[in-house]
Amino acid sequence: MDNSNEKSGGKMERLAERLIEPLGKFANNKFLLIMRDSFMAVTPVIIIGSIFLLISTLGQDLSVNGPLIPQLSNFSESLDVAYGLTMNFTALYVCITVALAYSRMYQIDQMSAAVIGLSSFLLLSIGQIEDEQIDVSSFSANGMFVAIVAVFAAMSFYRFCLNKNIRIKMPSSVPPAVGNAFSSLLPMLIIMLFFWSIRSLLNVNLVDAFNSFLQPIINAGDNIFAFTIYKAANNFLWSFGVNGSGMLGGIFKPLEAQWLLDNASSFASGTAIAELPHIWTTPLNRMVTWTSAAWGLIFWLFVSKVKYHKIIGAAAAPSAFFSIAEPLIFSLPVMLNPFLMIPCILSPAIAGFVAYLATMLGFVNPTFIDMPFVTPPPILGFVSTGGDWRGVVIVLISFLIGILVYWPFFRAYEKYEMKKEQNKNASVGETV
Repeated sequence: MDNSNEKSGGKMERLAERLIEPLGKFANNKFLLIMRDSFMAVTPVIIIGSIFLLISTLGQDLSVNGPLIPQLSNFSESLDVAYGLTMNFTALYVCITVALAYSRMYQIDQMSAAVIGLSSFLLLSIGQIEDEQIDVSSFSANGMFVAIVAVFAAMSFYRFCLNKNIRIKMPSSVPPAVGNAFSSLLPMLIIMLFFWSIRSLLNVNLVDAFNSFLQPIINAGDNIFAFTIYKAANNFLWSFGVNGSGMLGGIFKPLEAQWLLDNASSFASGTAIAELPHIWTTPLNRMVTWTSAAWGLIFWLFVSKVKYHKIIGAAAAPSAFFSIAEPLIFSLPVMLNPFLMIPCILSPAIAGFVAYLATMLGFVNPTFIDMPFVTPPPILGFVSTGGDWRGVVIVLISFLIGILVYWPFFRAYEKYEMKKEQNKNASVGETV
C-alpha cells in the first residue's frame, strides 16, 4: 500500500507541476485581478445595505401575525432610504473601485482615475434632466455591467494617452497634484465628449441595450448544473493548493452580486420571498462549500484512530466554523492528497446541487441578504433567507453530505496512516 500511495502521490505532484503554469497565468490575469479586487471593495457596501434591508424587514407586515418588531415600523421609510443609497447605487461604487483597481494595477494617478471612471458612467447613463430630476435606475445592479465596460474603456484610453504623451505637460516645479490634474485634462475631455455623444447626441441607451442583450444570458447562468460545476471547479483548484474563490472570483463575483442585488431589489419592491428571481447568490455559495468540504472532513478527524488527526481537527475546527478552510487544506494536508482530493471536490458539488434543488422546489427561501464572509453558515443560512429556519437545515444537510462523501475515502486514508505508524514503530524497535 505504501508503494501504491507513493506512486499516486507522485502522479499528483507531476499533475500539479503541469497545472501550475497555466493556472498561474489565469490567476494573474490583470482583468480578473481588477474585477476581484473591485468587488471585494464593494462587498461591505452590499453587506451594509443588506443589514438595512433586514432591519426594515423586521418592521414590515409580512405575515398574518404582523411585523416581528412593530417598533421598527416607524423607521421603515428611513431604512429604505439607506438601503437605496447603498445596494441601489452599486453601479456607482463599482465605477470607483474598478477605476482605482485599474489605476493601482497600471500605476496611474488614482484621483484622476476615480474621477474619469465615475464621470464616464454618469455621462453614459444619464441622457436628460426633467423637472430638475434624473433617472437613477441605471445606478443599481441594472447598470453594473455597463459601468464596468465604460470604466475599462475609459481607463484604457486614458492609459494610452499617457503612454503616447497625449496630455498637457506641466513644469517639474508644479506640485504633483496640480500636474496630475492638468495631465488628465485633455484625455478626460476626449473621454467625456465621447460618452456624452453616445447618450445625449445619439440618444443611445447602452444600459437598456446591454440588459436586453445580456439579461437572458446572465439569467441562464443561474441554473443548477452551472452551480454544481462551479462548486466542483472551485474545490478542484483548492485541492491543488490554488485559492479557487480568488481565481474564479473575477468571473463569478459580478454575477453573484447582481443576482443577490436583483433579489434584494425585488423583495424591497414587494415581491414575495418565495418568488425572488435568483437562486445562485453569494450566501448560498457560502452555505454549502466548507460546511461539506471542511466540516465533513473535520468530523472524521475527531473520531480518527490516528492521534495527529485529532490534533489537526481541533486546530482547524474554529476557523472552519467561520468558513476559513486554509488551515485544514494546507496542514493535513488536503492539497495534493490522493485520498482526500476527490471528496473535497465531490462534497460541495453534491451539496450545492441539493441546496439549489431544495430552493428551486420551494423547500427553502431564496437568499437575498448578504453577511460578512466569516459569518458562521448556520447564522448565514437563517439571516440570508429572511429568517427561514430551513436555511439552517440546508447547512446541516450539507454537513451530512460531507460526512457521507468523505467516509470511504477517509477510512482508506486512516488505514494508510495507521499502517505508516506501525511501520515506523517497527523500524524504531528494530533499530533499538
